[in-house]
Parts: sequence; structure tokens; C-alpha cells
Amino acid sequence: MSHPSDLREHIKALEALGDLDRIETEVDWNLEPAAHTLYSSEHRLPAPLFEKVTGVADGFRLLGAPAALSAAPGKPFARVALSIGLPPEATGPQIIDHLAATQHRPGIPPKTVSRGDAA
Repeated sequence: MSHPSDLREHIKALEALGDLDRIETEVDWNLEPAAHTLYSSEHRLPAPLFEKVTGVADGFRLLGAPAALSAAPGKPFARVALSIGLPPEATGPQIIDHLAATQHRPGIPPKTVSRGDAA
């Protein structure tokens, strides 16, 4: 599995690992997603992806706990590993070594696009 290049790919990678819970029921933006995300994190459940948020335009979603411990069996650090370009099987020491090795690299400049769905 390669490093996701954007949030959509990250979500697909989590789904492929069985570490994503799509919440189709509409939630109120004020505290409801936060409470659900906290519960998911505390019980090591898949990352919640809220598909419908009250008062938010259609098409906008909310991903909770993108860097919490993973629910994927045998891959407790999968979410963190994917977010920094490592395979989901990466161990804690491998993640720390990678972060230490890359801490002085220059950042990636932002890319301006005309639409949110641009590639």
C-alpha cells in the first residue's frame, strides 16, 4: 500500500484495512461527532466518518480520530503510519525512527486548486 496523497486516499486506505466506520445518520456538528469520536478512540473502534453533518453543505464530511490507535487487527499504529508515508504494519519504533529522520526536511508547499474535488 502506498502513501495516500490526500484525505480521500487516506479514507480509502482506512476502509481497505477495515478501520473506517461510515456514519450515514445525520449528526449535529455541536458535540455529537466529538462524543462519538471519543467513544471510538477509547474503545479502539474504526475511525468514524460522518457523511452528513447538520448545517454543513452536502458533500462535506468529517473524519474523526485519523491518528488514534487503529482497530485493524495486528496493526495498532496503522492510522499514524499511513499519515506519514509508512505501511500500515509499521511498528511504534519504526514510526519514531521515521519521524526523527525526517524532522528537518522542508515542508511540502500547499497546492492551490480551483475546486475541492480537483486532483
